Amino acid sequence: MPSEELLSRGVNQPGQPDELWTWLEAQAGSAQAAVLSTDSLLYGGLIASRRHEIPQETLQARVERFQNLHARYPNLKLYLFGSLMRTPKSGLYSGKEEPAYYDEYGADIFQYTALEDKADLGKLSRSEQAHMQELKASIPAEVLEDWLGLAGGMMVPGAERADFVLLVNTDPRGLTGESVQIVPSSAPLVNDGRERRGTQYFFRLVQENIGKGYPVGIADIAFSNGSDNALMEKMRKAGLLEKLTAYSGWNTATNSTGFALATGILTPYMTDAGIKRLLTRRYLDDWGYQANVRTTIVRKLLAEGHLEACYQLDSFRPEAEAQATKYLREFAKEKLSSFAFEGLQNLQVRLPWNRTFECAIFF
Repeated sequence: MPSEELLSRGVNQPGQPDELWTWLEAQAGSAQAAVLSTDSLLYGGLIASRRHEIPQETLQARVERFQNLHARYPNLKLYLFGSLMRTPKSGLYSGKEEPAYYDEYGADIFQYTALEDKADLGKLSRSEQAHMQELKASIPAEVLEDWLGLAGGMMVPGAERADFVLLVNTDPRGLTGESVQIVPSSAPLVNDGRERRGTQYFFRLVQENIGKGYPVGIADIAFSNGSDNALMEKMRKAGLLEKLTAYSGWNTATNSTGFALATGILTPYMTDAGIKRLLTRRYLDDWGYQANVRTTIVRKLLAEGHLEACYQLDSFRPEAEAQATKYLREFAKEKLSSFAFEGLQNLQVRLPWNRTFECAIFF
């Protein structure tokens, strides 16, 4: 792996693409395969890909370096991955990860691009056509041009033949809730630990497929930014958490589904101990920290009047890390007692991007 100094380390700290290329080309001759992030090698990281001002000719030159790398090392297997551009509902939902103009125009951009997509499908009504034009007029032309330039089921038939069964935990009504509960909410989907519509049905799917001997993974996407508390507690009490093959309850549906699918496919090549350790890390992060500990920390910051600290901790970071470590240790002791890894009781939590949104857990 390259040095951390070459990688993105926060919202305002992009990586160094040119230095990464230098490192990569120096290592390529002695490697059999390479898994490469195009976001990092083109822009400097995922966040940088959303808010960069890199000239097109610079990006094109970096694209050509992939071709040159393949030509120079034809026997080197290259696996490239990149991210699709997202469009948050508004600036409030962007987490300060989009261009600065998204704070003001994000909601209009979201609505405009949604209608534009519907128009491509030929399903736009007259009133929607009019609204789309109103939205386009309300967004400065240079803002819309920049944004568009940047953007550039639960079961499958025949599961009896499946090498891996991926079950996707969603709300039957097509709703997505927010895992982090900062204030009391009257939203139709609240992650308060109470069973919701569909919880029992999905639990039975998990139970039945594990009972049939299938390797089962869960993409837990009923709530963004964390696990479904009711489902996880129900599975814990039934002893199913340690019987899964893969699990993910990341921040978005695509991240969660992609991670669960990829790890589920790779687990035949992993040891049982490796699978269990990876599950433990996901339960600690997605369920313990994201769906529970983070809520506690953010509520405390808000109660003390420190709204900005939720996005940029700065002087509050040491205390937030200490609290996260304390609360997550308590969570592990109560909820993950069957995952008795050495050092789990002494785990440490760090907030590497100087905010509460993501954490690094060491055990």
